[in-house]
Amino acid sequence: MRRRPTSLAAASVSDEHHGTTIRVVRPGGRLNRMDNVSASQQKVRQLRLVVEATEFAEAVAFYRDGLGLPVELDLESEGGAHVMILDAGRATLELSNPAQVAMIDDVEVGRRVAPALRVAFEVDDAAAVTADLVQAGADLIAPPTRTPWNSVNARLAAPAHLQITVFEEHIGAVDDEHAHDASVDEQHPSSS
Repeated sequence: MRRRPTSLAAASVSDEHHGTTIRVVRPGGRLNRMDNVSASQQKVRQLRLVVEATEFAEAVAFYRDGLGLPVELDLESEGGAHVMILDAGRATLELSNPAQVAMIDDVEVGRRVAPALRVAFEVDDAAAVTADLVQAGADLIAPPTRTPWNSVNARLAAPAHLQITVFEEHIGAVDDEHAHDASVDEQHPSSS
């Protein structure tokens, strides 16, 4: 049975270039939980993405210092074992079929580049964070680009062999501050 959201505001966005109409459901600026499961019924309490980082110090410097993720736990054990758990805020598991992944790649990058796993971080200023992450060692795949669903997304190749997206949500009308900003590439170049 398909569950329906309750108490929500919805908006539809059309994108003629990509042939999509997106129905965005957001109460209070967040995507609505598409279920009616109470907190006591929810089985999962946390999503933790475990990434093997052969260049551990480089990965720590990038994600902790460059991206600004606070340390939740830093534990060293016998045999040189070291784990650092960084708090990335709220987590979701986004399952996308191949057509959706291809469409997102087309919007953000202009061509198919995503591996099976890509990590996305919501930030307040995608252009500034992208610049910080390039300075911290990431390779820019695609600059901040306005999407058909009115977010600003950038794609980077990051330490620990992760492809990441940093995205800045914009709810409602197009944000004039970024709509004409040179740092936000509205027409994505095909050479990136």
